[in-house]
Amino acid sequence: MKFFHIFYGLLAVAAIALWLLVSQNGFGSTVDAQAYWYAAQSFHHKGQFLTPQGYYTNWTPLFPITLSLLGVKTTLFITLIINLILIFKFTKNVFDSELNNLSSYLAYSHTITSVFFILIHFFVWSEAGSMALLIASVLSIQKLHKNQDWAIFIILSNLLCMQRMAGIFFVIFFFFWIWKQHTWQKAFMYGILASLSLLAWFTRNFFIQNKPDFIDNIFMVSLESSFLGYAEAVLNIFLPSFFIPNILKIFFLGIFLLILLYVLWKKFPPISKLLSGIIFSYLFIMIFLRMNVEGESERYIAPIIPIIIFLFWKQISLFLNKNNHLYRRISGYAMAFLVIAYNIFRTYKNVYQWITTPPDLISINF
Repeated sequence: MKFFHIFYGLLAVAAIALWLLVSQNGFGSTVDAQAYWYAAQSFHHKGQFLTPQGYYTNWTPLFPITLSLLGVKTTLFITLIINLILIFKFTKNVFDSELNNLSSYLAYSHTITSVFFILIHFFVWSEAGSMALLIASVLSIQKLHKNQDWAIFIILSNLLCMQRMAGIFFVIFFFFWIWKQHTWQKAFMYGILASLSLLAWFTRNFFIQNKPDFIDNIFMVSLESSFLGYAEAVLNIFLPSFFIPNILKIFFLGIFLLILLYVLWKKFPPISKLLSGIIFSYLFIMIFLRMNVEGESERYIAPIIPIIIFLFWKQISLFLNKNNHLYRRISGYAMAFLVIAYNIFRTYKNVYQWITTPPDLISINF
């Protein structure tokens, strides 16, 4: 067996072991988690989607349906395994099957050791499933040759919207990507077919409520606060941001968005353009809609965090090239060490806290 298979396998086993450790007494609960769990139980016993407050319209139904069929523990464990497999496939895709490339090691390690990865598989949230569906969609959209390929991609797109309402933001980008890469007719058909499930869900909600609950989540904060929340979330993927002045955080996010646009429109590899477009469109829409809750921005961008990480290391690989000057390679190695060390320490800190001072938990019995 080659070294890289052992390396990726050991990291995956470590992630599973860590998940088993933090989830042995139950799974993280928040207001959203309680709503998902209540809706799952009401669907299981009554065939209706309800929350403790009334109708279930603030979210889409796929996650509570899955919970109702499999229970919390099985759902999150299966999602964890699927994500580990998909991220491995994503590594091969982004780095052209060069799994022994240092940057591919770093991208995979960074993703698996990041606190967000354990976080979204420990709390009863829909983000873990959304991340799996998004990565599967990214892999799928690059291979649209036969009718079967299109059918699979359209199904994945509908599931994205049914897992999280924000999945429609990815569908919007995919629409333009297909228009550019294929034809406007295919893009138009995709847009219609990929939105059918969400249209059906909105129609159901219309007959239940005049004003769906999710409307209240839009424009919750000022544009500055929205920008700052997502700036901190992006920066914290790599290094702590608490010591950086707010104006600089906003400036860095603005530069990041401009870099994404630059990659999207200039002569870069198609995979870099695809990843840049997904990140830019999602971040731009989320910032504009100001769908922020204090301290939750990192959770909201969790589905695109692996894409941010892989795009980052794809570009950093230029610094780690053996043909580069020594100072550039040293800079790249130093950055890699700091980022990975920070993420391991941050994950350890949070996992230790969850074990010693557990948050509100949802029982694993169902």
